[in-house]
Formats: sequence, C-alpha cells, structure tokens
Amino acid sequence: MAQNKGMLRGLEISPDLVKGIKGFFHIKVNNTGTQNATYDFKADDTGGQCNYEFNISEITVSPGGSAEVLLTASFKTNRPNQLCIFTVHKADQFGHQDSIQARLQSKAGVPAWAPIAGIVALVVVVAVAIAMAGGGSDSDKPASGNVTNPVSTSTPTQAPATSNAATTTPATTTTSPPTTTVVTPPLNLVSSTLSMGLINQAYSSEIVPTGGKTPYTFTSAGALPAGLKITSLNDRCRLEGTPTEYGEFTFSITVKDSVSSSTPVNATFKLVLTPNLNGSWVFSTTITAAGGACSGEVGLMDNETIKIEQTALKVVMSGFVNNPANQMVGDISVPSSSLGGGKWVVIVTGSYSEDGGTTASTRTLTLNSPTSMSGFEDWTWSGPGGSCPGGKANQIVQKVP
Repeated sequence: MAQNKGMLRGLEISPDLVKGIKGFFHIKVNNTGTQNATYDFKADDTGGQCNYEFNISEITVSPGGSAEVLLTASFKTNRPNQLCIFTVHKADQFGHQDSIQARLQSKAGVPAWAPIAGIVALVVVVAVAIAMAGGGSDSDKPASGNVTNPVSTSTPTQAPATSNAATTTPATTTTSPPTTTVVTPPLNLVSSTLSMGLINQAYSSEIVPTGGKTPYTFTSAGALPAGLKITSLNDRCRLEGTPTEYGEFTFSITVKDSVSSSTPVNATFKLVLTPNLNGSWVFSTTITAAGGACSGEVGLMDNETIKIEQTALKVVMSGFVNNPANQMVGDISVPSSSLGGGKWVVIVTGSYSEDGGTTASTRTLTLNSPTSMSGFEDWTWSGPGGSCPGGKANQIVQKVP
C-alpha cells in the first residue's frame, strides 16, 4: 500500500492508494471551528465500480479536536487491472463541506498463456519418468539349462515415476481493520467579562467550555446577583433571570465533564448590571445663577417630565420644554465599587430650542436609588434678545411610577 497522505483543509485520508480487491482507508477530520461539530460522511466514484462502508455514520468533534473514521472500499467485481478513483465527502450541521480523493486498484491478472505452459511442463515431466522406468535387457535375465541353485542377477524393475504435482491454492491473509482513535482536547474554561445587563429587565448570557466530553456539569461559587441563576445545559451553561440589584459582580464557575477521572476546571467571570433608567422622570429645577439677559431668573423653579431611554451605558433624554425633539445624550458611568457605597453618575449634554433662542446644557446627576437622582445643570442661552452666560441650576429628579 502507498503510505502517502492527502489533505484538504479539515479533512485527511491515508493511504491515498491501496492495491487489492478491498482496501481500508483512514479518514481524519479536524474541527477548526469554535463550536462542537457533528460530521457525516459518504463516498462515491463516477463509474460506480466500488462499494463503500464507514465504521460509523456520524461523529461529533470538539473545537480544536480531531477524530478518525474507517472506510472500507471494495470492487463490485473480482477482476484484475481495475482502477477506482473515489471521492470522500464530509458535511457538518452548519452546512460546511469538504471532499478528498483516494484510489483502489486491483492487482494485475495472470497472462492467458500461463496455464497452457504449465500443462506442457507437466506432460514433459511424466514422459521422462516413464522412459526412465522401462524393463532391463535380455542379458539381465537368468540363463536356461541345468543350473544348480541359480542366482538371479536381474535388476528389480523400477516403477514408473508418478507425478504428484497438484495445484496449490495461495494462502489468504486477512488483515483486521486498524482501531480508530478519537483524540479529545483537555477540558478548558476561560475567564471573561459577561455582557452587560439592566436591572428589572430579562437577562441571559451563555458560558461555553471547550474540550472534554459532554455532558458537562456546572457549579458556581460567590454571590450571584439577586434574581439570576445558573442553568446547566449539555455543552454549556446559561446565567439567566431578571436581576433586581445593580452593581459590579465577580463569581466563579466550575465545570466537570462526563469522564470520571478528569479534573474539574474553573474560571472567574465579571458582570456589570446597571440601573434601569428607562421610563419617565420629573425634573424639578431651581436656577441658582444666570448672567446677561437672564440675571433676573435666579431663584425661579420649574418642573417638567422627561423621557429617558437607556441602552447599556448610553442614555438619551427627550422632551425638554415640552418638545419631544429636544434631546440630550450621554452616559451612565460605572462607579469604582457600587457595592461599597459608590455612586452611579449620569452626564448628558445637548442643545435645544427655547424661548426663541437656543439653550446649551450639561446635566450631571447622581443616582441615589433606582428611582431618585439629584445634581446640577450648567447652561447658557442665546437668542435675538441677547445672551445668558454662566447659568447654573440645582435639580432633583424622581421616576414616575
């Protein structure tokens, strides 16, 4: 057998040529992806000369792992000098496909004149043997007459040689198919920061180990955020639920695979759950400083309802001066330690139309509770009637139930 190996991306075959009526081929598949992949196989040739049989119909391989499948190919007719060029196809559940070719070649036949030559040789051997076994001459026979105690001097007649040649059937050697070995990468779990979530809003994030043998078993250590739990699946776990507290959380996950002798592995995960500002808020504003045309407004108070929309740490406020088109945008910042008394701070900026002119504002608000903020505003106004530099205001903000 030829021992060279062909390879196409994640598919290998060895050997790529076998001489005989039947041959065994190793099909090796390499999973170069990031998810478990289940592969199925088939083989064919354009002339339909051969039959094909795989030792397994499909196989699942972990990311970065490899596995072997044994293919038995055989000619449909027992004739010499046949060549079967066949193709092995591999496909996974994601629609990815590979193919690779190999060959099976039957051995050369016996020449047509060979059997006749063998018969002629056998006839010659028999003829020579008979000739050598003929009777002795007359001088070897006893003389006639009165001979006392005649002694025979004749040579015993030698029996004709008989050919014992027989057709010998060559011994047949059967080679057992080699054992298929599947190599499984070691179990691994990588520490990471999970996707951010908002309190009082459904949350779900998956944690996916690699290697080992599924199903996996998961356990957690450290306080999970209130409202969240770990759900074990076959090849991953899911942190899910509706969180009811915001902050920065750190906890560890330990995973054990289904091999009793393997060692569990663990990793540390971080999760940030932000306050949920989505909804309507009442802004109570008291002007504490104003210059120029607005200097007489110091001490004025005003209430207005503002809509807040939050996506992760991005915040959009709209509805200033009772106009939905008047918006300010900004961020809510993560404190250094929200669980240790740190405060979340919202900072938004923007410009909008007011009293025939334009107000430019920056608002800095500290979150005191999920439904209460307080802070200050720096603002200016300019319009046809003049300008108002150096404006400042105190703000108390309450969420509308």
